[in-house]
Amino acid sequence: MDDPLVLWLIGDGKPGHENQSLGLAEAIGRRVPVDIHRIRLAQGRGLLGRLAAATATAKTLPRPDFILGAGHATHLPLLWLARKYGAKSVVLMKPSLPLACFDWCIAPEHVFHTAARARMSSSPAGRSIACRRVTP
Repeated sequence: MDDPLVLWLIGDGKPGHENQSLGLAEAIGRRVPVDIHRIRLAQGRGLLGRLAAATATAKTLPRPDFILGAGHATHLPLLWLARKYGAKSVVLMKPSLPLACFDWCIAPEHVFHTAARARMSSSPAGRSIACRRVTP
């Protein structure tokens, strides 16, 4: 049997963002074995504080294959950890940073202009991933 994919979920504590990341991880887990780990960003510590806390937590986890995040506050920590650990970065929803910063962006196609749509894969807005609700 193959080793499971190691997924790190970067969370900002907002239930909607947490649910999206967990929903995608669970959907992947229905297709292949996964080992899911959550990194909760420290609130109110500024960017450097969030990066330091996320890096400290990451040191205790197995090396990731993919790092997932939703919400603006997760973008820079997600990219930092993905580069540091050689993982693929996956952002959910339209990011506040350029798409080229991320390996994958998963978002409804209606949120992007036509030129961006030509460079990404998307699904119709009505499509969703069933998952259990997260309560932070």
